[in-house]
Amino acid sequence: MGNITWSILEGNYQGEINGYGPTGEGLQTFTVINGQQIYDAATYHPYGKLIGDVPLRTRIAADYHWDWSWGRTTLGALYRFDAGQPVSRTRIISPDQIDAVNLAFPQVLGITVPPWQQYFNNQRGGIIFPSQAYTDVTVTQDFKVFQASGKALRAFLKLDVTNVFNHQQQISWQTNWESPNALTDPWVAGSNPMGPSNFGLARQLRFEAGFKF
Repeated sequence: MGNITWSILEGNYQGEINGYGPTGEGLQTFTVINGQQIYDAATYHPYGKLIGDVPLRTRIAADYHWDWSWGRTTLGALYRFDAGQPVSRTRIISPDQIDAVNLAFPQVLGITVPPWQQYFNNQRGGIIFPSQAYTDVTVTQDFKVFQASGKALRAFLKLDVTNVFNHQQQISWQTNWESPNALTDPWVAGSNPMGPSNFGLARQLRFEAGFKF
C-alpha cells in the first residue's frame, strides 16, 4: 500500500515555516503609497516557487507476518521519496541602492524602508535542491503472556531501522551571496561551509519494548 502526492506551492511572499523566518515582505508596505507606485512588485516580489514546494512525495509501505510458538513476528518496510525543494538566490541590498528618487517619498512620510532582498534575474525559486529517498525497516515480535475473559495481554519487542541501507545523500547546500555596492554589481558567492544539515539522515536504530492489551 502507499500513496503518491503531486502538489505545487507558489506565491510572491515566503511565509514563516520550520527552519526559515518570514522573508521578502519588507517593501510590500511601500509598493504603493497614497495611490502612487513606488516600487515594482514584480521586481522585488517575484512570483515563483516557495521553499515549502515539494512537487512529488511518495510513501510505499509493505508488511508480512507469521505466527509461531513464540507469538507473531512482523516484518515491515517503508520507502520514502521527496522531490527537492526550491530555494531563491538572493542578496541583501540597502534602500539607497533601490531608487534614490523614489526612496525620498517614503522618507517624507516618516517611513523607514528596511534592507531588502534582491533576486537573481528577478526569479524566485531558481535553485532546486536534490531529492531525498530512504528505505526504513521494522521487525516486531509479539509474545503471548496470558488471556483471561476474552482479553489478551501480549509483550512486544520492536526494532526500527531508519535508512537501512545508510544511503548517503546531499540534500542541500549553502546559498549565501555577498551584499553589493550597487544593484548592477556581479553576484559573488559568500562563505558557504557545508554542515550536517546539508546531508540526509544516516542510518538510525531504535529499540522499543512494552505490553499490548
